[in-house]
Amino acid sequence: MLAIARALIGRPELILLDEPSMGIQPSIIQEIGRDLVRLNQEEKLTILLVEQNTRLIAQVAQRAYAMDKGRIVGTLERSRLSDPAGLAEYLAV
Repeated sequence: MLAIARALIGRPELILLDEPSMGIQPSIIQEIGRDLVRLNQEEKLTILLVEQNTRLIAQVAQRAYAMDKGRIVGTLERSRLSDPAGLAEYLAV
């Protein structure tokens, strides 16, 4: 959370977050998700999120790219992010 705050001080147009939910309590992950959505909508901040937590992805993302061994193997629009069958095509859950 401190790293996110430090990155925002410079008022960037784009921020890259790598696994911001790792090791974080679930209720705080939901807060982070809400804050990221707010930053995107109100501050027009573009967020590139690398994440394995599908709930956070569904909460925050407008679209997602599934990767396997460093290659993009699929694109999921927001509507498919909350669909377990849609996610199962790309993820080993």
